[in-house]
Amino acid sequence: MESIISSINATTSDMRKTISAYSNQSNIDTIFNAFANEIQYTGLPFALLYTTRKDEFVFLQNSNGNNMFVALPGDFNDPACSICTQSQARFSNEEWEWVRKRNNSISFAQWNIKSGRNLNFTFGNFSYHAMDRPWYKLAASLDASSAKLQFTEPYVYAVGSRGNISNVVTGITATYPFFDHRNTLEGVFGLDLSFADIHDTLQNYLQTPNAFIYVTSTEGILVGTSSSDTMVDGEGNLILAKDSKTRSTQITGQYLWHVNRTAPGYLQSLHGQMLESGGFSFQVRTMDSAPYFVIVNGAPKSDYTGDIDLVLSDLESALATNMKVVVGISMAVFVVAVATSCALTYYSITVPLSKITSVLRDVSCRGMHLFCDCGNNSPLISAGNEF
Repeated sequence: MESIISSINATTSDMRKTISAYSNQSNIDTIFNAFANEIQYTGLPFALLYTTRKDEFVFLQNSNGNNMFVALPGDFNDPACSICTQSQARFSNEEWEWVRKRNNSISFAQWNIKSGRNLNFTFGNFSYHAMDRPWYKLAASLDASSAKLQFTEPYVYAVGSRGNISNVVTGITATYPFFDHRNTLEGVFGLDLSFADIHDTLQNYLQTPNAFIYVTSTEGILVGTSSSDTMVDGEGNLILAKDSKTRSTQITGQYLWHVNRTAPGYLQSLHGQMLESGGFSFQVRTMDSAPYFVIVNGAPKSDYTGDIDLVLSDLESALATNMKVVVGISMAVFVVAVATSCALTYYSITVPLSKITSVLRDVSCRGMHLFCDCGNNSPLISAGNEF
């Protein structure tokens, strides 16, 4: 999660430099060029958006479908903005009447790196005023001396995401304001981080089938989750983690909601400590910098104890097998040792003694005169030599 925020910070910094140095901050045509170049050379997956102080708006994202969106005031007339003129070129009389009544011109198109400016815009029969959106208001609240990157609170996007203009998408937006030489606001840059993007990232970190990860704001609003559960209620409002329909999120979210309400600042003090609630073991970590998201990951306790039981069972089985092997080897060694001992006794003691006994019997039978023969053929000497 922190790597995503770091990437957003870096991209916003790059876009701030590019727009300041090479773009006319009051003309969304040059802003569109800056966005297209950024996507072409970096492959940036996030949605880029910009609004001038006259409510002229452009949206571009590296995705399939209708990933480009232009919104203009009903009385817009600036020949210097070619992308604006192109977006309205195919309006019918009825569509122009719609624009005049609502004082708003909406067009969207499918853009990609190869198409460039060769775009076929389609009329949008809905209204969109970027200056009324949370991301614009947040940046416009600053002045030239305090201009900085900020993150909105989680909210529901008005123009969808990932090429689906009508899709209900929630997320946050990183914003930065631009001012002219008189310190007057020229426009606001935004970069969307949708909760769908967070969902895809979180799923990559799951370690077991039953594991879970989710992210909340400091107020407990569900920002992202590894589950497929919705993050908005039936009325389109963002929900708290404790109100989630996913059991793991609901139980752990209720626990964290309670302790954070009774002991403010408790979440910041955890630093990855292992907690338990409702049969789940989980860890909590709060980001040290904006947007200060709270990251929760864990799994059912049975996942941990089950693994331990399996290890113990394997160890017991291995021990029993090893004991059988040791006993078998010991028996074999004992049998070999006994056989070797018997063989040594037979050849080194029994055989020589048998020969000595035989000689002594011969001596006793022949008489004592044999002992007077001291030659080499004496049976006694021969027996001694053999022994």
